[in-house]
Amino acid sequence: MGGGNHFIAVQKGSDGHILFMIHSGSRNLGLKVASRHNRIAVDLNEQWHVTVPKKWELSFLPLESEEASTYLREMRYCLDFALANRQLMASRVRDAFRNEIPEVTFGEAINIHHNYAAMENHFGQDVLVHRKGATSARDGELGIIPGSQGTASYIVRLEPLAVIKG
Repeated sequence: MGGGNHFIAVQKGSDGHILFMIHSGSRNLGLKVASRHNRIAVDLNEQWHVTVPKKWELSFLPLESEEASTYLREMRYCLDFALANRQLMASRVRDAFRNEIPEVTFGEAINIHHNYAAMENHFGQDVLVHRKGATSARDGELGIIPGSQGTASYIVRLEPLAVIKG
């Protein structure tokens, strides 16, 4: 499952359904990949005499570089590994429920990463968006707001908002 704030929670929804939530990732693989590629970016930025202060921790890899391609490929592998990890845990949770309640049925699974980078289109431009501890919140997408042991969790769907152009 992993350490830190990773968990499996079973909760009753406001609609009466029983839900289970799994918060787990790539079991430290993603952190190692990100740290390795960040070190590469720091070293290259020093070689290129980038003027952004090092303390701001904004080292970068140009998207067209081999280093960036390698990082994005390895990051995608970590995301796939994390999904497979959660799917295995979910399978075991479903099996445990079936052992106790043979007639139980299961609905849709919601998978959301919260530490990743992806190409997205915003305001007519394709840009690389990096999310650290954050999820996408596009019109109509399902989202998860996990609670704590003493508070509720929420499954949400973003409703369209008007974009204000100024």
